[in-house]
Amino acid sequence: MPATAPYTVRLAPHVHAYIQPDGGWCLNNAGFVSDGASTLLVDTAATERRAHALREALLATGAPLPRTVVNTHHHGDHTYGNSVFLPEATVVGHDTCRAEVLAAGLQLHQVWPHNDFGDITVTAPALTYSERLTVHAGGTEVRVLHPGVAHTTGDSVVHLPEYGIVFTGDLVFQGGTPFLPMGSLSGSLRALDLLRSLGADTVVPGHGPVTDPSAYDATER
Repeated sequence: MPATAPYTVRLAPHVHAYIQPDGGWCLNNAGFVSDGASTLLVDTAATERRAHALREALLATGAPLPRTVVNTHHHGDHTYGNSVFLPEATVVGHDTCRAEVLAAGLQLHQVWPHNDFGDITVTAPALTYSERLTVHAGGTEVRVLHPGVAHTTGDSVVHLPEYGIVFTGDLVFQGGTPFLPMGSLSGSLRALDLLRSLGADTVVPGHGPVTDPSAYDATER
């Protein structure tokens, strides 16, 4: 298997991370929670082909198609693939994430006009929240938290307290340089304090391999 092939990591009995090496531009991570009867997906992918690969990897674990897709923020590498999971799923995100998805439109097409993104339908969150939201994926409690303006104006952190797992979105780039021209430096530092306060031992960053809380110090530095 080439080093650049996406792979799935089982983090807990009902939790998987989906990692796209090497975590560079638009090679984001996703993840899913499923008890075999219902599934919640965290983020999608930047192209139609990659979103379908994520879909097949999810189904290969025995999980059904997701009823809920949570977007950690509006950037196309985390949202372009949303439509691949419709109409079965409801897309969830922060209030501002919805506004930013709609405002950005097919922004990645403008940045990389020669890339084959496939058939992308801009799909904004249909269910939004302002501060925090709790979703139950089967028997698993999934806490969705807004850290304030950080990587973007509409970030979400996805915390699974039962398993000590957190999906940080792009608040953490493991092995990469933090990226926040659409957000806030001071807000990003505050968001790291929020992540620390959750006490999760397993950290799934927005880009790069699965890690642990040491990633917060590295990002802060």
